[in-house]
Amino acid sequence: MARNAAAQTAFGPMVLAAIEQHESPARRLVDDDLAGSFLPRGLRALIAATRWSPVRSAMMAASDRSAPYRRFRERTQVWKYGLRPDEVEQFLEGYGWRLLDQLGPDETRDRYVQPTGRNLPTSGLEWSALARTI
Repeated sequence: MARNAAAQTAFGPMVLAAIEQHESPARRLVDDDLAGSFLPRGLRALIAATRWSPVRSAMMAASDRSAPYRRFRERTQVWKYGLRPDEVEQFLEGYGWRLLDQLGPDETRDRYVQPTGRNLPTSGLEWSALARTI
């Protein structure tokens, strides 16, 4: 049977999720003890090597620098279809809504993530708005 090219793209996120399981629970984005078990034998050996902190750090740093999803996110779809923060209020007014509060990434982290005792990074895409009908 021929390999399905689309199915091969799932290995990247699965590898990252499996590597992340060697981090402390406070540093994980996802708790998934089964992530490594779905990977081919060669990748499982790679995941086993990430139990050692320097190898894990190197793998995560490499994925941050060269991940294709990052290039896609910065160059294409998300930026074309999203609203700039200064456009949200006007956009909502067109539908009969009034903007009550708008949080940027730092405010979201400070208000909702840090009170849980976790210190996770936020993305520049994590904007939220609270609105009420007029």
